[in-house]
Amino acid sequence: MTQRPKYAVLGSPVAHSLSPAMHNAWFKESGILGSYQAITVPDLASSSLRSLMTHHGLHGVNLTVPLKTEACDQVDVLDATAMDAGAVNTAVIREGILYGFNTDGAGFYRGLTQEVGPLQEEAKVIILGAGGAARGIISALVREGVRRFCILNRTESVARELAQQFSSRTDMDVGLLNAEAFERYGNKADLVIHTTSGDGACVVATLPTDHLSPRATWVDINYWMDHPPKMQEWVQRDGRFVTGHSMLVWQAALAFEIFTGFLPNPSPFLDHLR
Repeated sequence: MTQRPKYAVLGSPVAHSLSPAMHNAWFKESGILGSYQAITVPDLASSSLRSLMTHHGLHGVNLTVPLKTEACDQVDVLDATAMDAGAVNTAVIREGILYGFNTDGAGFYRGLTQEVGPLQEEAKVIILGAGGAARGIISALVREGVRRFCILNRTESVARELAQQFSSRTDMDVGLLNAEAFERYGNKADLVIHTTSGDGACVVATLPTDHLSPRATWVDINYWMDHPPKMQEWVQRDGRFVTGHSMLVWQAALAFEIFTGFLPNPSPFLDHLR
């Protein structure tokens, strides 16, 4: 009897993850043997990524908080996507070699283009937050030719450190995540991307939007929030608001392609989430 390859999402918490539902549906849809589950892993200190995968008999994994950064130092081969993002969200073992990838940035861009169309190279992008998600998104947009950015973060030194990593390839402004800086840098924004978590959403909720062009697109990657900050306000201005569901589904689809070589159609899941 052919053994069914096993895959999983690792992290903490993962009980809420939609990954098992998506991947198991795609295994069934594609006719590819495989199963996918969620496994709670609080860190990679006591057990390495390789040992965890071996222990559970896993061919590939997706990684979520707080494991993405830790995994960078534990894979044998780091793909350029993971190197640019400074995080691994997808890992596979092939012929004994552990490879690390990052599909977050590409998933964001695929989802964005599906929702609003291609982003022009001269577009000005405002990034709210400077964590791992922001880094992955910026790296993906830079690969697509976007060059004009502004990073606003609650700790400005962290934003400057992130901006420095892309300074040779971009025109990058930096500021504190507050109303004054948002008004100064956001008046010509084509795209605003909210990537903060926790208390950052409370700060974003206080930002003014009157100075923004109604043609700008606002994206909030926090797909688990029922009412992301600024969604109602922006929609009332007839602005285009994109939730994080498209990024969620597309990064999973691209991970499934790494696992199996088959790129599934994410649209049915995206429609269901909407």
